[in-house]
Amino acid sequence: VEPGFVQHGSELAIAEMLQSGTTTFSDMYFFPEVVAGAAEAAGMRAQITFPVLEFASAWAEDAEQYLSKGLALLDTQRHSDLLTVGFGPHAPYTVSDATFERIAVLAAEVDAPIQVHLQETAAELAQSSAEHGCSPVQRLQRLGILGPRAQAVHLAHFDENDLELLVESGTSAVHCPASNAKLSSGYSQVSQLMAAGLPVGLGTDSAASNNTLDLFDTARLAALMAKQQGDASSLTAWQSLHMATCGGARALGMADKIGSLEAGKCADFIAVDTNSVSMQPLYEPASQLIYTGAGKAVTHSRVGGRCLLRERRLQSINSNALLEATASWRDRI
Repeated sequence: VEPGFVQHGSELAIAEMLQSGTTTFSDMYFFPEVVAGAAEAAGMRAQITFPVLEFASAWAEDAEQYLSKGLALLDTQRHSDLLTVGFGPHAPYTVSDATFERIAVLAAEVDAPIQVHLQETAAELAQSSAEHGCSPVQRLQRLGILGPRAQAVHLAHFDENDLELLVESGTSAVHCPASNAKLSSGYSQVSQLMAAGLPVGLGTDSAASNNTLDLFDTARLAALMAKQQGDASSLTAWQSLHMATCGGARALGMADKIGSLEAGKCADFIAVDTNSVSMQPLYEPASQLIYTGAGKAVTHSRVGGRCLLRERRLQSINSNALLEATASWRDRI
């Protein structure tokens, strides 16, 4: 992993997201300043959470350096119209109690979000029980991480006690059905999360664990997988669409700016061609958007009123140059 790899990967991801209807994304990866620069150059809205781990990477040597470099990025982007920066403690099994406690204090001081991969696998719960005597959710509650700033990504495994702590703390969940299915991590009972009142957004996790960043595709999978529990009414198309829009905005702490078209909010919106054969006759728009692969039918995308995709053509990214640049990584990967 090096800055050039992250640069081209970010540009490729941004291009794919714009072409499939995403106007805001959140990311946790090494060299977050590179990701931030790519998003800003493309004109895309983003929440960048800088990674925090106990071990060295190409970006930082230890938890202290992850935090110092991340806080410097946060300070740099503090007044950005497009970017927000938050903390990204990777997971309970890669971050110590002391580091989690420090992040809780710092996040409160600078009023920044905290994104963490949480209870993604059964093995994670078993390890936490053996080492800490409790579930990861219970541990993070004790360490001060859970709360309105916190984004719990995955939650493929939880019990009633975990759910109660999440709801009481005001933590948001991010459902990643495609990643969880591909990695055989488990399945999040997302309808149960929503019924309990937990804010739930929708995530792709990453191209590495999903292969597509098309959020319409992920929304379709979420709706279909929820119905495998024996209830055809579970997670309706409207609920899945809400997760991908208003739910995501709330999880990111940006519901006052994005997620819906309302007076005073940002002019972030897309246009979808509903004239395709697969959408006819068009009588239930939400259902047809979710179940027909509408990401491939996106024609226009605007962020902050600026047109970034027009008639399916990227306006702020040179797609030919990007494809040429990313092709060079094939052999190296």
